[in-house]
Amino acid sequence: MGVNKNVTNHSLDRNKPVFLYMQLTEVLRNKIRDHTYKPGEMIPSEEKLSKLYQVNRATVRKAIAELIKEKLLYAVPATGTFVSEPEKVTTSISAENKNLTFCWIIKAYGLSVLGPYHMDILTAIQAELSKNNNHLVFQDISKNAEFQYSDHWSGYFLVGELPEDIIEKCYSSNLPCVFIDSKPCSKTPSVISENYTGAKEAVKHLVELGHRRIAYIHSDIESFVANERFRGYIDALKESGIPIDKNITAVGNMQVEGGIKATEKILKDAPDITAIFSVNDETAIGSLKVMSYKGLSVPKDVSIVGFDDIGWARHSIPPLTTVRIFRQELAFYSVELMMDMIERDNICAPTISMPTELIVRESTAPAKTGLPGESAK
Repeated sequence: MGVNKNVTNHSLDRNKPVFLYMQLTEVLRNKIRDHTYKPGEMIPSEEKLSKLYQVNRATVRKAIAELIKEKLLYAVPATGTFVSEPEKVTTSISAENKNLTFCWIIKAYGLSVLGPYHMDILTAIQAELSKNNNHLVFQDISKNAEFQYSDHWSGYFLVGELPEDIIEKCYSSNLPCVFIDSKPCSKTPSVISENYTGAKEAVKHLVELGHRRIAYIHSDIESFVANERFRGYIDALKESGIPIDKNITAVGNMQVEGGIKATEKILKDAPDITAIFSVNDETAIGSLKVMSYKGLSVPKDVSIVGFDDIGWARHSIPPLTTVRIFRQELAFYSVELMMDMIERDNICAPTISMPTELIVRESTAPAKTGLPGESAK
């Protein structure tokens, strides 16, 4: 099926994300070719393009990245995206077809296998790299594993929280390092999701449904992602005028088993809760299991919200309301950032922040009671 070149500003089909991305790319490509966007000029911001074409920012970023790859656009960190001059198109250096090998480093923190969230990202990065005959090597830095260095690697994807000595070893190699779901400092090249905003949106969804006793299950590992999600939970309650109650928070381990134990603790300490928001979907699924064997109804008795939108979420009983992380796009921009650093021989690069999306399914419903004197919405 060909792309309709007569697409208007408001006719992009939001129900067909792949075709929508192709449409937007073609629209922008045509505007460059007919000099609506002239060589050397900065194109509209992601936010403006998102509003103009009624698409999310993840779609805009993917379209822009494709045009950067085609050398029709180029990005200037902390400034904007510009239309390439004709000579820049022909003289730019390419990292394609070099058979590069990159190293993915993660610390599993006692897990025997990677969870579905990280497996999705790993698989997506492998797929992106393989498009240009590049490769990915996996390293799990556990308590008993040592960092293995190779002269054949071209860069590092550093995933999640890692020990400082590992980060130092990667940087001392003078190879490009791209952080995923982590931001050690403001100048590190990172690709992260808007975890704080996503968490606030999830909690405010529950507040709008009349919930006031909203429990939270967080991670036993101090991490950038977990801290941002917990901060979003706290700030959403504060902005809604709901007091913070430490008795309705508990610690899990980012897995189903941890979610079960944390939920049991919360129900014991605070049986009056009407909702639980969890740091990730696996934890939330643990909560669903507890409700099932205790004879509690979800969402009639307790609403439950997760985070990540892993494949399990839509197949849980009931299907889980969650915050979607765009893992394919996260992988895409991680690879694009890495390749851009290699092509420009530049160790410094900007942070790319990916939007999230609240996905409302059947695990949330109006609370049994709302504010004092009010009925549930």
